[in-house]
Amino acid sequence: MRFRQQMAAVAIALSAAAALLAADFAAAQAPIDIVAAAVRERGHTCQDPQSVRREDGPRLTEVWLLTCEAGRHYRVVFSTTDHGDFRVEVLE
Repeated sequence: MRFRQQMAAVAIALSAAAALLAADFAAAQAPIDIVAAAVRERGHTCQDPQSVRREDGPRLTEVWLLTCEAGRHYRVVFSTTDHGDFRVEVLE
């Protein structure tokens, strides 16, 4: 019986570790997908986002620079106080 309990504990630990790794992977992928979706929501083209990086911005905002296919560049400014409020700037 003790062996079964130990195996059950190992299985639970492995399941928890796998869930944490999956969550970490999803979180690592989320910014580029979120920023690209915001750009598309405002009517711009970004079907194949290449890179995203966070930029220092005004207080109470999150600013991201997004590079998409064909060298398209966008600055996306999310408000941290008004949930869902953001603007997209096309960069030349």
